[in-house]
Amino acid sequence: MLLQFGMTGAITSVLLTVVFAIIARRAGDKWFPKLAEADPDDPDTRRDLWTYYAANGLAVVVGIAAAALLYFGCGPVDAPMSFSPFDGVGRLLGPFFVVLGGGGMVLPMLARKMVRPGPLLHILHRSNQRFGGADMTRALLVVSSIVVPVAILLHFSLRAMHTTLDEQGVRWCNWPWQSEQEREWSELQDVRIVRTFEAMTGNVVERPHLVLTFEPGVEVVTGKRNSRPPGFWEAPADYAGKQAGIPVRHVDK
Repeated sequence: MLLQFGMTGAITSVLLTVVFAIIARRAGDKWFPKLAEADPDDPDTRRDLWTYYAANGLAVVVGIAAAALLYFGCGPVDAPMSFSPFDGVGRLLGPFFVVLGGGGMVLPMLARKMVRPGPLLHILHRSNQRFGGADMTRALLVVSSIVVPVAILLHFSLRAMHTTLDEQGVRWCNWPWQSEQEREWSELQDVRIVRTFEAMTGNVVERPHLVLTFEPGVEVVTGKRNSRPPGFWEAPADYAGKQAGIPVRHVDK
């Protein structure tokens, strides 16, 4: 899951770079007007600059507070044998983007409140040079207002995806837009811990996961989306096997 987290961050960075490159090329049009000319007689001082940095820091704090509400307000499913992409680092993905988006939404307001208008314009001119001098306030607000709801949706979507084992049987939801399904232990035909699987790229990935096969040929696969410690699936596999009265099999693929 750490690899997936890193890939998500890398993809996001690339997308934001592309977005801001497009904005730089369109600097001066009606959607992304250029900043007004800064008054040379009212330059920013070191104090103004540090105040601007403080506004950025306060924006990050606001983003962290919003992310904490999401993180602690919606935790994992409270069941001893429930497994989900939401577990571990998956629970951090949504809050991570809420920090970025939430901070971006409040930064323009904080900067205007905390820094004098004339010096602020000088600071923005220097920081926006790589964007062709465009006023990035609108772009920042638009991107942030998209990132925050998408991050919240991602958080709840990951939480909805789960496989849960209990005394009655197995309940699972493979995708957030699907309804939860369930099967009783009496319908269980096979319990397998599978060592590898073939990814969509064709590469063989070594990632042990659990496969439960029910009548009539319904398979429940859990553990492919995030890595677990060695031997992690032994306990849930043994539990399922004992509930159904069948042995656990270990297979390579």
